[in-house]
Amino acid sequence: MSFLAGWVSNIIIFVLLATVIDMLLPNSALQKYAKMVIGLLLIAIIITPILGLFNKDFDEILTAATSEFEDQKKKI
Repeated sequence: MSFLAGWVSNIIIFVLLATVIDMLLPNSALQKYAKMVIGLLLIAIIITPILGLFNKDFDEILTAATSEFEDQKKKI
């Protein structure tokens, strides 16, 4: 759960920083390119956890998830 909270907080911090940068830039052709780069970086931040799943062994993730479920089931 902390992973999800960290991921969402990274997105929120980046959006706030991008908003500040957007306000500081003058209205010019540079602003158009800055918005494009900020958008691409935001996409990269959002996709990072999904790409991280492909780097891990799926069987390990499944085993860890089911073991946590079994532990909670035993506690009940």
